[in-house]
Amino acid sequence: MGYFDKIAATAFKEGKNGETLYFPNGILGKGRLVEDPVRKEKLFKFHKRLNKYFLPLCILYGLLLGLSGGVSLNGFMPIIIIGLVVIMRQQILIRGLPVKNEKLSAKEAMTSTSKALHPAWVPVMFVAGIIGILLSLSIPFFFEKSFNELLGLVVITLTLGIVSLGISLYLYKIQKI
Repeated sequence: MGYFDKIAATAFKEGKNGETLYFPNGILGKGRLVEDPVRKEKLFKFHKRLNKYFLPLCILYGLLLGLSGGVSLNGFMPIIIIGLVVIMRQQILIRGLPVKNEKLSAKEAMTSTSKALHPAWVPVMFVAGIIGILLSLSIPFFFEKSFNELLGLVVITLTLGIVSLGISLYLYKIQKI
């Protein structure tokens, strides 16, 4: 099973009675009961393609749009239109599936997602977090400017370092369970 297969599998969970539940909105919505294996395979492939193509495309497009300096609603229209098409496709795929009152907890989602990551990512994220924190504290010295002049850059770098460090520690804890 490849990386994107494991990520797509995080949208599915085995219910209390052994049935398959699909969570189209992750932790934000209720699960859908999937009894047909063919339909489950369609949902799995949809979710896999969504993670494999759509999300990286949106991130890349957003970065390019931000770097161009021309951020406007018109610039985001292609992503909005494609996003609406994806949502409509998802609604077609889940149409008629019974809604279960069961929700996917954040811990369950993080646990299943952490199993998709290679174990080497945990130390890489830990080191990146430490480097980010140290870099944020040394930015004023590198640019030879006052702390107040570079406050935004320092705060962003410090926040990313702390988040990376926190996620790496949490993933370490989950992978040891």
